[in-house]
Amino acid sequence: MMNAFCILFSDSFKEDTVSVLTKKRTVGSLPFGGRYRLIDFMLSNLVHASVPEVAVVARKHYSSLADHLGTGKDWDLSRKNGGLKLLTPFMSESGYHYQNRFEALSSFHTYLTRLLPEYAIVADANLVCTVDLRQVLRQHIESGADLTVVCNEGQPRQGDTEVSVGEDGIICDARCHTGSKNETAVLLRKIFIMHKSVLLDLVDQGATYGWSDLNRDYIAKKFLNQRFYAYRYQGYFSAIRTLQDYYSTNMDLLNANVRRELLDSETHILTKIKDTVPTMYGEYGRVANSMIADGCHIDGMVENSILFRDVRIGKGVLVRNSIVMQGCILEGDSTLSNAILDKDVQVTTGHSFNGGESYPFVVEKNAVI
Repeated sequence: MMNAFCILFSDSFKEDTVSVLTKKRTVGSLPFGGRYRLIDFMLSNLVHASVPEVAVVARKHYSSLADHLGTGKDWDLSRKNGGLKLLTPFMSESGYHYQNRFEALSSFHTYLTRLLPEYAIVADANLVCTVDLRQVLRQHIESGADLTVVCNEGQPRQGDTEVSVGEDGIICDARCHTGSKNETAVLLRKIFIMHKSVLLDLVDQGATYGWSDLNRDYIAKKFLNQRFYAYRYQGYFSAIRTLQDYYSTNMDLLNANVRRELLDSETHILTKIKDTVPTMYGEYGRVANSMIADGCHIDGMVENSILFRDVRIGKGVLVRNSIVMQGCILEGDSTLSNAILDKDVQVTTGHSFNGGESYPFVVEKNAVI
């Protein structure tokens, strides 16, 4: 059993993160890859590392998240002591929600002090990766770091923190980006490991100085006085922050190498179990390079697309480069290209929707068109 607990943030604390898809749900509960939710990837990493206690911090619109997580039994986290806990906000008389991660952690200060494991993992639930947290903790302990943060190489975007890392792995410079950059750099990702006492001290400092971001307000300002180490992650990584991130990361799953690394690695991605019937392919059903969940009924053409459970594709329908979520119905002779349909959308006969790769067409949940 790993001597660590995890604080997992299910919300990005931004109002328009993934367009209408997160209008009434947290980022962590966003459907992904035909049968998963985004939070399944970090939860699976934690379970694979035998982290005994995971606290999921929710802010608002967390009903779908609570329904998905349940008691945590699908991740073997349903226990009398420890296991999975959903930390929901305490409302004041004015209806005030906490506005950032430090305010959220401050409101759960008593809970944090009672946790027994020695080390703390703080992470976001919008990360698609299969990082071995046992190795991260091992490096953290052996290096004697005050804080270890997972990083990888990528092209910086607005809000990313680029760092310089010495040969010994210690962070010796940091820079927060206000825009995108074409050159590759070493970027901090939002998976941190630290001693529990460091976390509690951070919570107090954050509340005192009004911090909102651990990378920008702590690491980028304190790297000269603290021992911050970088853990270099080499595998596939995506942080879902925008609609384009969501679309492109789903489409990456159609690449066999990415799919094999994410879904067929030692870190099996666990999710809520649903037993449904197999997909039925009709006489005119054709599928190419697509991921099809169970329970679908396909009587049209599906190319380079991802279909969630219980989708109905009628005769004469063409679905191309699109994401169709659970319960959608596409009636005869309709066309879908570079589009995202949220759950339970009905597209009636003869309608066509075309988006672009950089800006897919999105239809809100329960819409009838």
